[in-house]
Amino acid sequence: MKKHSEENNWEILRQEVIGLGERSVRKNSYTELKNRLDDLERFRFLLDCTLDSIFVVEIPTGRIIDINKSVITLFGYSKDQILSMNIKEVFEEDLCEKIINIPENEKSKDQYQEIVLTKVKSKIREPFPVEISINSAKFFSKIYAIILVRDITERKKQEEELKRFKFILDHSGEEFYLFNPDGSFAYVNEAVAKSLQYSIEELLEMKIFQINGNVNQKSFLKHFEFLKENDIPPYEIMQTTKYGNLIPKEIKSVYLKIGEKEYICSFARDITLRKKSEEELRKLSRAVQQSSSLIIITDLLGKVEYINPKYSNATGFMLEEINGEIPKFLSYDSKNPERFKNLWSTILAGREWKEELKVAKKDGDSIWIQASISPVQNDLGKITHLLCTAEDVTDQKRAEEELIRAKDKAERSDRLKSEFLAQMSHEIRTPVNTILNYISLVKEELQSNISEDLKVSFKAIDNGSRRLIKTIDSLINMSQIQTGNYDYNPARINLEKDILENVILDYLYLVKGKNVDLKFINKAESPVISGDIYSITQIFANLIDNAVKYTNEGKIDVVLYNCEDSLCVDVSDTGIGISDEYMGRLFQPFSQEDTGYRRRFDGNGLGLALVLKYAELNNAEIKVKSEKGKGSTFTVKFNSK
Repeated sequence: MKKHSEENNWEILRQEVIGLGERSVRKNSYTELKNRLDDLERFRFLLDCTLDSIFVVEIPTGRIIDINKSVITLFGYSKDQILSMNIKEVFEEDLCEKIINIPENEKSKDQYQEIVLTKVKSKIREPFPVEISINSAKFFSKIYAIILVRDITERKKQEEELKRFKFILDHSGEEFYLFNPDGSFAYVNEAVAKSLQYSIEELLEMKIFQINGNVNQKSFLKHFEFLKENDIPPYEIMQTTKYGNLIPKEIKSVYLKIGEKEYICSFARDITLRKKSEEELRKLSRAVQQSSSLIIITDLLGKVEYINPKYSNATGFMLEEINGEIPKFLSYDSKNPERFKNLWSTILAGREWKEELKVAKKDGDSIWIQASISPVQNDLGKITHLLCTAEDVTDQKRAEEELIRAKDKAERSDRLKSEFLAQMSHEIRTPVNTILNYISLVKEELQSNISEDLKVSFKAIDNGSRRLIKTIDSLINMSQIQTGNYDYNPARINLEKDILENVILDYLYLVKGKNVDLKFINKAESPVISGDIYSITQIFANLIDNAVKYTNEGKIDVVLYNCEDSLCVDVSDTGIGISDEYMGRLFQPFSQEDTGYRRRFDGNGLGLALVLKYAELNNAEIKVKSEKGKGSTFTVKFNSK
């Protein structure tokens, strides 16, 4: 750094003024000159008192010829050190160029002035931001630069803080308003503009009354004054958007004073979703309150926290009477620990548990409920409560118990009936068979001397006995089917060899006395089926028996053939046929077309009813075609299982 003499540059300037004054004393009084020098001293004092740093710079050399005291404090150099420096050692190069080029800039101006923001060098600090005002001044026909330097480090920090604060406000998602006392917007963030569908510029030209319809000048001023002395909790309002839509908001407002200015600072959030959730919650609450189901809510330990009115009506207990208690059905039961373990392991695994429970009433009685217990989970999937919904099934339970008793009674009755029929079958079959055996012996003894009348009597005794046995068999078979006691034994059956040939052989002797031709025709490729041999035999025994009974002349054909993927058997006759009126009751038990004591044909009306039941047992279908006076055809179709 170039050293200068100890003499003060400002003093040199002062001495020049004095010399000038002495040379012109003849024109001006010395007193006047001295007053001007005193003014200069006072000006110097004022410069030293100002907080801004002031440099007087010689143009175009850039030599610093004077400073005020603030320069020493700000830059950390002594006065002599600074006065021995050039501006290039203090300011940045671009700024120095502006300063030394002042004469050129002044050509079109009476006086040059410019304010710039830059950084300066300091002995005690890193380069720091300053605001510099460059002014030009003339002393004795020479141009000097008067440079005012203001340290704006704190202002920059505040500006940065303000930027960060604004950035946070703009990106927080929370709506932020700053209101002036007259209700106008002093500041709003991006969230406000987005919510209300205005631009920020539009909002800053508006007042709160334009978005809050229930606020006017008087009420806002009252609100403003109240906030100065009081803190108020968040409150709800309705705001109107640019396009007329209403939005519910929750507002928190506080009084704010910055310097001499007063504001209302408000934070707001859109509570549309919350309002919808609250409405849904109200609906659910009403639904629970008005539900016809019994509802209990407990904590995770099973302690009651809520019961709905239906539960109180059903049990007589009010919430305050059982609040905090654990219902018996959730408690440990030493008599049935497995149930308790299963219940809680199911619930804690997040699954629903169902069971029929007996619940005690307040009056000592009890009710039955069909309960469903489910875990209630929070947003994190953690179980916080248990929800029990139940239906009162007491009446249903009683009806079921009555039904069970009735069923037991009916089953006992069926067993008694079956036992009775079996006993009666035994008691009737035994003497009838004895009669038939002895009649047969008597008939053989009298064979050579028997008269025609006696032959008729023997035949009547034989027919009557067999009819009685058949009736008993039919009754027992129908009883077994209706009570589900029939012993079904499926097997592979050759329909031709195992059943049809044998049944037809049994009935050939019955058609000998009639002008009837009974024939069996096999057209099937394979007559094998799966079924129960006894019940299938009874199907064709009854069908052929009826054909023989109701056909006095003509023919009876039994035809076995393939139909689609099944086997079919037709039993056709040229008998009396069936009327259309009776066709709908053909398979009803104890039903006959010719009824009463004067009916022409015997029978108990169980034959075709048994045929239908036996067909169903063997997955078979039965169809009928008949014309009164011309005959009938019964078709049995065996479906593959």
